[in-house]
Amino acid sequence: MKRLICLVYFLFVSDAFGDTRVLDFLYEIRSNDSATPEQFEKINKNARNLELEKALSELESITNKPLEVNMLSDLNRLKALCNVAIMKVASGDYSNGLVGLDKSIAAFSDLVKPFDPLIVRALVVRGIASLSVEDYNESRNALRRAQHILHREEGVFTLNQLPLIDYLALNNLRAGDPFSADREQLFSVTIVKKEFGDRSESIIPRLISVGNYFAQRAMGIPISTDTDSLNQRAWMLKTSRQMHLDTIEIFEELYGTDSPKLIAPLRRLAKAKLIASMGRKSAEGDLRRALELSSKNEEVDKAEIYAVNVDLGDFYAVTKNQKSSAQYLLSWKLMQEEDAGKQLAKSYFDAPVRLHPPKISHFSLDRMPDSAEPGSELFVDLEFGINEAGRVVNAKITDKNIPNDQARAVRKREKNTIYRPRIEEGVFVPVEANQLRQLFKVKQLDKQDEKVISDPSGESEQKKTANS
Repeated sequence: MKRLICLVYFLFVSDAFGDTRVLDFLYEIRSNDSATPEQFEKINKNARNLELEKALSELESITNKPLEVNMLSDLNRLKALCNVAIMKVASGDYSNGLVGLDKSIAAFSDLVKPFDPLIVRALVVRGIASLSVEDYNESRNALRRAQHILHREEGVFTLNQLPLIDYLALNNLRAGDPFSADREQLFSVTIVKKEFGDRSESIIPRLISVGNYFAQRAMGIPISTDTDSLNQRAWMLKTSRQMHLDTIEIFEELYGTDSPKLIAPLRRLAKAKLIASMGRKSAEGDLRRALELSSKNEEVDKAEIYAVNVDLGDFYAVTKNQKSSAQYLLSWKLMQEEDAGKQLAKSYFDAPVRLHPPKISHFSLDRMPDSAEPGSELFVDLEFGINEAGRVVNAKITDKNIPNDQARAVRKREKNTIYRPRIEEGVFVPVEANQLRQLFKVKQLDKQDEKVISDPSGESEQKKTANS
C-alpha cells in the first residue's frame, strides 16, 4: 500500500496506449514457490516499461492455462487476473479491462472481508478507467469506496488516500463540479499537515501542487464576468499565493533567506500574482529576488537563470512596462552563450507565446444558436497578426456559428491579448496569419460555465503559430 503515497500527475501519454497511470497499481504476487514472484515481478516490470503487449501475453499465458493458474493460491490467482484487467486498461482496451476489473472486485469481495485494503488497488483502477471513458458516477463511486476502506483501516487523514483525492478532484472537474474539486484539493493539504506538521518540508510538494491547481482554476475564469465569479477567482488566486508563500517561509526557516531553493516558489508566487487583475506589480520584487538568488549561487542550473530572466520580461510585458523589450533581448543573448541555451532560446522565442489574458477553453452561451446544428461544435475562428512588441494587430473573424455580439467580444478580447514576441537572430519579428478557434458551450448542457483547464489537452485550440 505504500506505493499509493506517490503524487498523481495528470499527464497524457502516447495514443498507442490507454491510461498508463493504472500500472502504478499492479498487484505484487508472492508465493512459497521462489520462482513465481520473480516471474510476476518481471511481467510487471515489462508492463511499467510500456512493453504492454509482451507483458500481457506472458501473463495471459499463465492465467489461461488451468494447470499453471491452479498452482497459485486463490488470492494470487485473483491478483493475476486483476493485473490482466489493469494491463488491458493501460493498453486502451477499456471495455474488456472494465469487465475484468468488475469480476476481480466481486471475487475479492467473496474471498476477503468487505473492507479489506487488498481491494483498494482494483477500485482505484476501476475509478481511473471509468474516468477515462467519461463514466463519472462509476468513477466517483469506485474511488469513494476505496477511500472509505482506507479511512476505516488507517484513519480519515491517511496519506495513502492522496492519489484517490487527486483523481476525485479530476473527476469533479471533468463532470462540471469544480467546487467539489476545490474541496478535495484543500483536504489534501489538511492531510499532509496533520501527518507532518505545518512547517515541515515534507508538505511542500503538496503545497506546490495545490498552489498551481488554484492558479489554473483562476485562469479558467474570464476577468470580465459576473461578480460572484470574480470573487471566486480572487479567492482562488489568494489561496494559490498563500500556498507559495507558505512554501517560501518553510524554506527560509530551514535553509535561510539566501537559499537557491527559494527560486522556484518565488517564480510561482510571481506568476500567481500576475494572473490577478490587481496587485501585479509586487511580482517584480519576487522575480528580482529570484534573479539575485540565481546569480549568487553557483549551483543554480543555467536553465533556471534563463527562466527567471524570461519571467521578468513576461512581467514587464503584462504590466505594459517598456522594459520588456530590453529584458527579452537580454534573456535571448544570455542563452546564446552555450549550445543548450540556444536550444532553450528556440523554445522561448521561436514563436509568440500567449501571456495575458489566459486562454479559456470554453465560453458560455445561454442557448443554442439558431445558426448551429444541434450537437455541433460552437466556435468562432479568428486570424490576426502579432507585432514586434507582442501586441495583436489586424484581428478579424474568419468563421463562426455563434451570435455576432459573442464573436465580436472574442475578437475584442484577442485584440487586448499580450504575447511574448518572437525573436530571430536577436531581432523582434512580427508574425502574421496566426489562427485561433475559440469554443463555446451552452450553459444548460454543462453546470460549469467555463471548463477548467487541468490537463494539457485543454490548454489551446489554436491551429497555428500563436501558442497559449
